[in-house]
Amino acid sequence: MNIFIPSIIDEYNCTKTEADAVVIVVPTASSLMGGPVAAMFYQFVGARVSIFSGALMCFIGFSLGSMAPSMVMLSIFSVLIGLGCALMRNAIISVQCEYFTTKRNTVMSFISIGPGIGIFLLSRILVPLINSVWVHLEFWLHAAASFCASAVCIIYVSNILGHMRNEGIAEPEVVYSYNGIASIIGRALLTLLLGFTNIHIAIVMIFNYVVAQTSIFSAAFCTTLWEFRLQNFFSGFGIGLFQATLAQFLLLMVGPSQLPGALGFTNLINGLAAFAAVQIAGTATERYHSIRAAFHISVVFGVCAIIFAIINSVLILLRQKKRAERDELLKAAEIPELRAMLQHTSED
Repeated sequence: MNIFIPSIIDEYNCTKTEADAVVIVVPTASSLMGGPVAAMFYQFVGARVSIFSGALMCFIGFSLGSMAPSMVMLSIFSVLIGLGCALMRNAIISVQCEYFTTKRNTVMSFISIGPGIGIFLLSRILVPLINSVWVHLEFWLHAAASFCASAVCIIYVSNILGHMRNEGIAEPEVVYSYNGIASIIGRALLTLLLGFTNIHIAIVMIFNYVVAQTSIFSAAFCTTLWEFRLQNFFSGFGIGLFQATLAQFLLLMVGPSQLPGALGFTNLINGLAAFAAVQIAGTATERYHSIRAAFHISVVFGVCAIIFAIINSVLILLRQKKRAERDELLKAAEIPELRAMLQHTSED
């Protein structure tokens, strides 16, 4: 946990003592003090449920803690992490007694060396990740939007041909090919637009999400040849728009030094989304015996992607506006002490 202290100090502009209290003292104390509660919980539900519940609490605490707006909220999430650790620690020893009748000593040895391996590996993995990946709210909103958008795309790519065949569309591969040429057109037009205008990339990204997502999930409502032609064309057009601006959008959020890490993390999110979307869409198709059900799932993902993208872009615009106002104040400040005070108290 102490590897997070430098980032906490920079993020919340606090002292090392305050960061130590929130990151180390609070979760450790809540973990130890939560022992009696964890023991009672274990008596009621058993080892497996206790460990699962503790792991879930830690996951929620770490996930929401990364977006905590204040030290108070971060302290609350630290308590949640500590209680989750208490549930797991109190029940993990009982696993060998309940579920292993042989080789209990071997199981116990693995349980004992697990924390040491975790400290050895995670400290080497998390520090570069913290230094290279944007951990502010804007990037997590981007990750959520990318996850939903990627889910929509993978559902579209894996199901559109079968969907058109079920609707009696002749030569669906030809209709789908409109997607490719439209993608090229979208990239070319947007590149020209950005070269000749000063439109903000965050506004462009909102437009990209709206065009791409609505076009893709509109396949849920297509039944005729021309409807599918238009749907495939505008889907490709929207995907081309999105691909042409992704790098610039990430550059706006994280800067050039962190761009490779942001791109890598975005690709990781896209891969997870592809895996999850295939499973969800496949389950829906089997349950309702219709490929169209998969596209109904994509409607939900698409709407969520648009909402996350709009919120994210608005926050970015507000942050840049606030930064511009701060820069104007700094330029106007002629007193050195006032300039130093503004620089110290400003928030990015």
